[in-house]
Amino acid sequence: MIITTRKNKHYTTIIVNEISVDAFKLARDKYNEVTGNKVIKLNRRAYRDYLAANDIQVDTIKAGENYDILGTTYHVNRGLNDRSDIIYWYPEVTYFSQSNHKNVTVGFGSGSLVDHLLETSFENATGILLGY
Repeated sequence: MIITTRKNKHYTTIIVNEISVDAFKLARDKYNEVTGNKVIKLNRRAYRDYLAANDIQVDTIKAGENYDILGTTYHVNRGLNDRSDIIYWYPEVTYFSQSNHKNVTVGFGSGSLVDHLLETSFENATGILLGY
């Protein structure tokens, strides 16, 4: 099953067992169906498997490159090593926000690019924040 639900004492958890745009949309539909308190979470194994299969380290990205992560295209404004000024040591990407209908710029630290932007991609695809 792509998504499953678990009824807890005070809320319902919607678990996404496969990381894809279609699974995100199914989770959003289920989220809108469920009444009361609810949260969407990613299955840990699916999350780890997705990161392992789509590992892009932040220190390898270059300014001007584009990355498509789960239906959201990210344009790299500044890579980790593209330092024209020592104040800006972090990488920076821009994407088009579906909810705000404008370009949004995001900065983040080292590690995996996909790990940093997975939650943003989920929110952009569904309009709902991802729970942890």
